[in-house]
Amino acid sequence: IADTEQLSKIRCQSWVKTFWPQQSPVWDGIAVSNERDLFLFEGKSHKSETRTSTKAHNGEHLINQSLSMVASKFGVTYPNVKKNWEGKYYQLANRIAFAWKMKEMLSITSAKYNNVYMIFLNFMNDSTMDVHDLFLSSKDCQIHYETILKEMDLSINTLTENNIFFLNIDVSNWK
Repeated sequence: IADTEQLSKIRCQSWVKTFWPQQSPVWDGIAVSNERDLFLFEGKSHKSETRTSTKAHNGEHLINQSLSMVASKFGVTYPNVKKNWEGKYYQLANRIAFAWKMKEMLSITSAKYNNVYMIFLNFMNDSTMDVHDLFLSSKDCQIHYETILKEMDLSINTLTENNIFFLNIDVSNWK
């Protein structure tokens, strides 16, 4: 579902250069509805995919500044941003921050989208993954994300209110 034309349009918007370094987050999928709603997708098949730290060298200051700014909008304090947003859960944090910023920019710029939605797609029982920490059930996904979000000083409800959702798909019978 990746739409390279939409991705190019996002990366060329002037606000991106002041919010994120040269390369914006790489989404697993992008779609635009007939109603001009933008959907950003991030797929996960196992729990360790949700625990990543930043690998950025160029632009790390801008990333950290942007993560801190968005985290503050959610009431998150700097020590937590440093430890969990820039540290342990960097990839989740950067997706949340970028989606939030895109949604904020809709009300300020002449955006071509009516709304922005961020969807974390969790693929349960993915037999193509040779790892020990697969998502096994919707309850497993829920507990996993609730634990992480608590460490990030967030909640599923807070994210849902900001058009950020978690969708669990059981792929055990897919061939």
